[in-house]
Amino acid sequence: MSVSRQQAEKAKAVFSLYVTRDDGNVGGRELGEIVRALGLNPTESEIRSLLGQKPADARISFQQFLGIYETLAKQDKPASQQEMNEILDSLKMYDDKNTGFIKKADLAHILTSLGERLSDDELEGLLQGFVDNRGNVDYVKFVNAVLT
Repeated sequence: MSVSRQQAEKAKAVFSLYVTRDDGNVGGRELGEIVRALGLNPTESEIRSLLGQKPADARISFQQFLGIYETLAKQDKPASQQEMNEILDSLKMYDDKNTGFIKKADLAHILTSLGERLSDDELEGLLQGFVDNRGNVDYVKFVNAVLT
């Protein structure tokens, strides 16, 4: 299965936002950000495996990127209800008063220090729109938005 013409055009538009040199290519380190902007959620290790032997700072053309994007799009599948419940159950440990909210600081700690760690910029982008004026996050809404 290859991406549709419309998906390829959208991919080209997003890809071009990350081009910073006259060569029309992007750095390998930007691939994760680009595919996530296109709605996919691969891990960094999945992206690295698709890059093969290329160094992380290798320049990637749009045609190379399109092949990577197509592969990731084929592999992308929504999280199962069981996976969502497991994540919600683990976040409930931080909700001592059973309010449905956890502190932004707690969620930030989880996302930046456990598993595949997010950078501060990635964290802020991910949490944007989910933090209330008291610094709390409705973790059910957050998980549903991130995983669906």
